[in-house]
Amino acid sequence: MALITGHIDLYEEIIKLKAAVKMSEAISERKTVGNIVTRTRHRNGREYHEVYKSFTGSDGINRNVYLSESGLKQETELIEKYCAAKVLPVLKKALKETADPQHYSRQELQKTFENLYSCFGKYTPKQFLPDRILIQKWLSTPVKRDYRTEDLRFRTARGDMVRSKFELMIADVLYALNIPYQYEMPVKFNNRQYLPDFSLLDIIHGKIIYLEAFGMMDNRDYAMNCLDKLKNYEAAGIYPGEKLIVVYDSLAVPFEPKLFQEHMRQRFLIP
Repeated sequence: MALITGHIDLYEEIIKLKAAVKMSEAISERKTVGNIVTRTRHRNGREYHEVYKSFTGSDGINRNVYLSESGLKQETELIEKYCAAKVLPVLKKALKETADPQHYSRQELQKTFENLYSCFGKYTPKQFLPDRILIQKWLSTPVKRDYRTEDLRFRTARGDMVRSKFELMIADVLYALNIPYQYEMPVKFNNRQYLPDFSLLDIIHGKIIYLEAFGMMDNRDYAMNCLDKLKNYEAAGIYPGEKLIVVYDSLAVPFEPKLFQEHMRQRFLIP
């Protein structure tokens, strides 16, 4: 769920959980004509779910109407209400568990989202999607790359092409840690387009983090261009630390993949 983080920063976590509880309460209390009912079936050793719309007809008789894909598409409001009602008690439980951060976990919440997704698939409201689906959607965002494509000479472990061995090492560390990344994904700040070396999806904190790989720092002209790039980020209100990671490489201070891997492991709360 986009509103929920897994970072055990109690102040931030409690605020987001309270907001999610308030949102789910408002949605689940909406007045609607009918409700959603789900049934779990088993066929050939496999579990699947059927979705019905339950309502009372003008004759006073309660009816359950099976919802095919077209029916699900038409009943988004009822689906959202159903999801909010299912998630609400789990959110409230999670809020109580923040009193003991050592035992706080996102697992039960993610399991609930997975169950909802197994029922409604692509018709699951976006605020109730499990992390893995949010990651898949983000990674499937097409990136049109037309800048110096002839310089894309190094193939990463994931199979995409980058411009330098330095970027190759960084990409392979990100891939090994299962940190979702996009290479040179265009973004706009202050009506100007930028090409960050890497855009990272921090699903736990619910934000995008940019990573710049500054190699050849022994070259004065290159180093000055790097400083200009940092100034552009600063002009957009993005500073090294919270939303920007800067990695350097030089002859005097060479890049160390193991140190970088440990830093990213801690930054993204990877066990």
